[in-house]
Amino acid sequence: MLRNVTADTEEIFVPYDPIDAGLLDDRTAETLLREFRDSCASAFPFVVIPQSVNAKVLRKSQPFLLHAILTATAHRYPGLQRTLAGELKDQISYRIIKHSHKSLELLQGLLLFTGWYHFYYHPVKQQLATMLQLCVAMVQDLDLSKNPHDSRKKWLTGGNGGILHSARSLAEKRAFLGTFHLTAAFSQAWRKRTTLTHTRYMDQCCRHLAECQEYPSDALITPLIQLSALICRVNDFFSYDDIENAEFKGEAFIQMSASNFENELARLAESIPQNLLESHPTLRLSIRLSEIWIYECAVHGPLWDTSGGPSTGRMSAPRLQILSRCLNAVRSYLKTVIAIPDASIHNLSFPSWSAWCYACIIACKLVFLEEEHEQQTGVTETYAEVFRVVMDKSLYREPGPCLLPTEVVSSTWDPIAVAKETEMLSLFHQMYNKMKFTLPEELGVDKADNCDINPLSRVAQFQRNILCSLTNRMNEHIGKLVGPTRSNGSAQESTAIVARENWVAPQTDYAHERQERTRIPLLQNMQFNSMNFESIAPPEGAMPLDGPLSDWLWNSAVDDFTMPSF
Repeated sequence: MLRNVTADTEEIFVPYDPIDAGLLDDRTAETLLREFRDSCASAFPFVVIPQSVNAKVLRKSQPFLLHAILTATAHRYPGLQRTLAGELKDQISYRIIKHSHKSLELLQGLLLFTGWYHFYYHPVKQQLATMLQLCVAMVQDLDLSKNPHDSRKKWLTGGNGGILHSARSLAEKRAFLGTFHLTAAFSQAWRKRTTLTHTRYMDQCCRHLAECQEYPSDALITPLIQLSALICRVNDFFSYDDIENAEFKGEAFIQMSASNFENELARLAESIPQNLLESHPTLRLSIRLSEIWIYECAVHGPLWDTSGGPSTGRMSAPRLQILSRCLNAVRSYLKTVIAIPDASIHNLSFPSWSAWCYACIIACKLVFLEEEHEQQTGVTETYAEVFRVVMDKSLYREPGPCLLPTEVVSSTWDPIAVAKETEMLSLFHQMYNKMKFTLPEELGVDKADNCDINPLSRVAQFQRNILCSLTNRMNEHIGKLVGPTRSNGSAQESTAIVARENWVAPQTDYAHERQERTRIPLLQNMQFNSMNFESIAPPEGAMPLDGPLSDWLWNSAVDDFTMPSF
């Protein structure tokens, strides 16, 4: 940043200009702005740049906003993107913290920086919560969360009483709603209560934006906000942030509540025009996430058992049915991500990636549901430990095959049957292959340190590592079942489900999908004890930064749902 000092030592602020600093030229800036306008609005419609405004105009009128746009869209130039992100953080500190600047431009820039924060995420140094709170604080400082018509501020004008209020602009309403959307996504991924609650004024803002329809992307705002509000209410109702102290418990009550939430989601989804669902994967992903979030209540035994005594080990048919729906919802989410064109994958904002990570973790948890209960493993701050492993240079390896026996006898929940029914290994392979292009061409330490590594490489690394762990654990499970009774040649009689079989993209007709949804047969007549989600500290020295993915980390990752995306 540049600062001039006058004779009386007062500081005159001069905004930082990446072009003046020589980081990029005008043509590149214009290209990145065009990409943001054409592609990113679909994933995050809360900050929109008019077609009539080019980079030169924005550079003069709203330099901070342009800086944020360039940072979010510079993924093709990873070194440049990291430099832009560092300079933008300096600007945030200098302008907001030191000089107490407040403006819509700053709020919009903060939203974009936070919306694509997964590009710059580091598990130890990340400040996503801080950035979100800055957005919330800016909303409050600018009074954007208040209905101006209810301000009750009366002014006397010429002896006549009158009410003076400043109408909110459409851009201000978008920024206000975008802040709520991001805080809701954060509260879901980190299992916290949202710091910006849903209000009727938000619904009013949504209606106004829908009526005006200034930009095509405005049609996405109402359903996204409604889905975010639903996710927050589900979290609060089932007390996902504190299961032990949940207010509402008992099989009948939980079953009825889950059904009510499911019906509400169905009505919401069916109200969205089909063309919007087909052309905007962000909407489809939000619906899938809401499904998983509702059905997760079946995983938590304390919500279903009100006796207070030891569990009988028997799981009811209604609970098994919801578990089945949870598995189907996870499968639909993963298929929806896989179906997104590679050219558009970088445009997804952080709520979509945090939900992807959550879906992967809960998928693994459900496959090994019984074994995870028996081990009762857990660990605090699992997300940080997992992502230390994800970025570990020693973990650059390809996942091995998993051969599943054609006949397996299991007493209760069968991970092999669940994996076959839900195609989890196949879906994990497809997702890894989809993201493999983000990895360095040569999987080595030197390449991992290269400043040109793709910002989404962490996604591929995480998918590869969790696939390796799932495969290894499945092979261990098979070894326990068939090892003592089969000959060495029995592996040739097994069938592999990890082949890249053809798959069909999920239906976007939500009503049709609900009619076609069937209960997974293997979920019937199963008996389990309630889940144990208590956290324990990891063994000392169990996770060296240069070591392999350890068993305790895998067990804890699939047991602990506080896992954020990056």
